[in-house]
Amino acid sequence: MCFGYLTNALTSLHAQEDVVVYPIIVTQGFTFEELELLNKLVDESWYFSSQGEVKIINVSNPDDEDLRSKLLNIGIAHHLDTERSFFSILDYDDFLYSYALSELSKDCIVSGAGIAFGGIDVFDTTGNNFDFVYNIRSPFKIGGKLELLNDNFCPIHSYIINSDLLPNNVLFFNEEMTRLEDYDFLIRIVSTVPSSFKLLKASVKVGAYSMRLKGDNTTPILGADSYEIKKSEWSKNTDILNKRKASTIVTFFASDF
Repeated sequence: MCFGYLTNALTSLHAQEDVVVYPIIVTQGFTFEELELLNKLVDESWYFSSQGEVKIINVSNPDDEDLRSKLLNIGIAHHLDTERSFFSILDYDDFLYSYALSELSKDCIVSGAGIAFGGIDVFDTTGNNFDFVYNIRSPFKIGGKLELLNDNFCPIHSYIINSDLLPNNVLFFNEEMTRLEDYDFLIRIVSTVPSSFKLLKASVKVGAYSMRLKGDNTTPILGADSYEIKKSEWSKNTDILNKRKASTIVTFFASDF
């Protein structure tokens, strides 16, 4: 576990303006020693009294499986138990800009949307634990619901969801999937509720996605050692996703365009 990355992500949540953030950190297979380090990191990084309490949930993983979808579902279930309205998702090695959650939640409220999207920068990085950023780019295209149903250009931390406006039976990740699970989730959400792409279309960037030169992101990169394994995983999960796209009934609303 690279605690330097997590420190950056948590700090970006701690610095959110005009909102109270209650982080839910879901880990897989952490040892007692790792959990102690994590608790120490939280104690040192989460000190504003105006922010909410941090919840840490460790999931046993004796077989060293990829439990990403299960971890997401556990986090969502805990959010729903709190009966709070808004939630967003942040990978441990990415981060949000300080105004992100405020602007996204305001957009949801004003538009009446169940989900609101913003833009994401890509930071090309190299290094270990703490990365050196050697390039910043904006490769993700801009569009609305129609374009999103055709191709995913909205990373997992580019949106906020108002769970008050969604039935609980659509707020889950397919635990059979270890790739494209975020797109499968998005298709289920945007097909159900009004979606706002106002900030995205206005080129308002809400966060950054770290693309590491050493190729250990889950997105396959030419030249990465594990490329063939990742390619196989993507192929299997693409089949699941295509079935989702073919079987989903989509409802359109004015804010979708």
